Amino acid sequence: MNDRTLAGEGLPPDAPDAVLRLAGAILGRWRKHIGLNQMEFGTRVGYGSDMVASVELGRRVPSVSYLIAAEVVCDAHGTISLLEPHVRQRPRSEQEVRRAEECSSALSYFAPVVLPDLFLIDTDDSTTGDRTWLRRSRQILESGTRICLVLDQAVLLRVVGDRTAHGHQLQYLADLAERPHIVVQVFPLDGGEYLPFTAPVTLMQDGDQLTGFVDAGLAKYWLGPEGAREAERRFADLRSAALPPRASRDLILSTADRIGR
Repeated sequence: MNDRTLAGEGLPPDAPDAVLRLAGAILGRWRKHIGLNQMEFGTRVGYGSDMVASVELGRRVPSVSYLIAAEVVCDAHGTISLLEPHVRQRPRSEQEVRRAEECSSALSYFAPVVLPDLFLIDTDDSTTGDRTWLRRSRQILESGTRICLVLDQAVLLRVVGDRTAHGHQLQYLADLAERPHIVVQVFPLDGGEYLPFTAPVTLMQDGDQLTGFVDAGLAKYWLGPEGAREAERRFADLRSAALPPRASRDLILSTADRIGR
């Protein structure tokens, strides 16, 4: 996998969003300004005419290399280059986020409110869409991808569904924590430390490429390179303040036993 895949570049979003539509319109106007049709422009920037058409309609994500090539071809005086951070940091669709997770060689999660979808157990009331993702998440869990989850203790105490189902969910989480490539740590309520994050954060790495996003509830916002590195530093601080893995697993099991009674 390359950095374009990890960053979600070139991939089709669930539906065109405002940022991609605006970027596509700007790129289309520059192409017309220099008098090239989509096939000619695609040849110049190294992409097919279908890709050019999709980008201009806001249906595909222009990669960094696409934007750089377009900047050079159009001699746009930096106008096209200015699009790059807005495209990269725009809110992402669930499809893009999940594809990036599947392509990563290492995943780190901070969960202050609820468990990330990757760690959820299948239930009888799961929808078809949920079950499709649950099957794919099982593939991630079985692939040997290095995974680290740090969760606030409040996540264990917040009963989602009925108490029996929540107890089973915690037991499943404890079972996952036994796998050699999965680390689960709990940040205790009496930890005496300020949490370095105020929202759920996911970091994804492949080789030297690090990226991630913050889940703001209604949308997921991608981190730029500096933001991802800062989040990585804060995540390391969070891990050092959390309970060790064995103590965390014991706390998960004792909470599951108490809730299941």
